Amino acid sequence: MTRTLLRRLILWGRARLIFNSQATRAAFPLPAGHEADVVYNGVAGPVDWAPTDYDAKRPLRVLMLGRINRIKGQEILLAAVSALPPDLRERLEVRIVGSAFEDPALEQTLREAVTSAGLDERIKVEPFRDDPTPLYRWADIVVVPSRRPESLGRVAIEAMAFGRPPLASAIGGLQEVVVDGVTGRLLPPGDPNALAEALKQVILAPEMLAPLAHAGRERFSALFSNQAVARAIGAVVEDVLARGRQAQR
Repeated sequence: MTRTLLRRLILWGRARLIFNSQATRAAFPLPAGHEADVVYNGVAGPVDWAPTDYDAKRPLRVLMLGRINRIKGQEILLAAVSALPPDLRERLEVRIVGSAFEDPALEQTLREAVTSAGLDERIKVEPFRDDPTPLYRWADIVVVPSRRPESLGRVAIEAMAFGRPPLASAIGGLQEVVVDGVTGRLLPPGDPNALAEALKQVILAPEMLAPLAHAGRERFSALFSNQAVARAIGAVVEDVLARGRQAQR
């Protein structure tokens, strides 16, 4: 109902739409000839970013941020860690940070799942934080194992801004954020074995992280930084104004 009403208002007003991703644009079909643009959401990244110093001489620090629910895929990360051989599992330090908000029982269920899997020493479940900066600085990599499409993928963008390569699901807007093998990894959604394999590769080949981090930061600066988004919006506005001036001649 809401989508139908919004669609009618847009068509009535002949508005030129700006979507936050190609995935969102595809989910909101417009009539032929109705113009729309894609401008990604702007994210404020740190100036003093740097690649992680992980060298396999300490545990790999894995971070997952997000609301606790079935969409975000916390259980996929648990299953991936469980799927690793014991010697590799012991070389991980995982933090799952987030809250369920509407249903706190989900948080208790997640903690019980960690205990039942015997992963208490490897995985810590922590509540939502207003400022995730210390978490990104702590992490070596960031996992975004979403089970359903994200409109874009803010956590993956923030991870690249901090120089922390994301291991993300190849679904929805995340496919526009992460370039597989260049700025991070794109993995089949709902596949803990694929995520386990990606974690294994990082544990055994830490030298892969620095190139991913530099490429990710460059992509962040070019597409997702506040400055890049301001330029993109400015270009749309200038185009609209130029067409208006031409129409008045």
